[in-house]
Amino acid sequence: MPGKSPADALHRYLEVLQRTVSCVSREVLKATAYDDSRPGPYALTLGGFEPARLRGGVGISLLIAQQYTFVKRATLSRWQRWKVETARYDYALHDSTGAEIIAYHWHPGTWSGRPHLHVQGYGGPLADFMRKAHLPSGRVSVEEIIRCAIEEFGAEPLRTDWEAVLAESQTAFEKFRTWPISGN
Repeated sequence: MPGKSPADALHRYLEVLQRTVSCVSREVLKATAYDDSRPGPYALTLGGFEPARLRGGVGISLLIAQQYTFVKRATLSRWQRWKVETARYDYALHDSTGAEIIAYHWHPGTWSGRPHLHVQGYGGPLADFMRKAHLPSGRVSVEEIIRCAIEEFGAEPLRTDWEAVLAESQTAFEKFRTWPISGN
């Protein structure tokens, strides 16, 4: 969702993501605005840093946190010169007690810099190992975690057109996604 300026790019990015989030939550995404005196990264969260409670299913909550930067691309038209680029993400589903069930992370520049999954709800003799393990995953989008909340955990969609909204938003994500750090 590129734009003609950093502010325009952020507005377009948030517009698509907020529509995506509206499939399961009325919480509002909060983002740090562009400041040309610092390069970023900037922060984006869903309703602050507390998971947003979702209706239906097994009583899960959704956490969305990203860090992002603004990138000026010479290859895009002058009306689409600026782009919001994800620099890091933390997406998680929590159970009704607030305990994390699963979390998808991408923290470039750290020892676990590849996209990975944490599985917290596992008991038994491997429980400690599973809580600490960085299980490989591909890059995960907000759309995918919301679809997982609906289809796998029974979160109640708040929109009748949720499938179309997620598909449209996923298509936009795939069209404009980049990996800012090579190899990640």
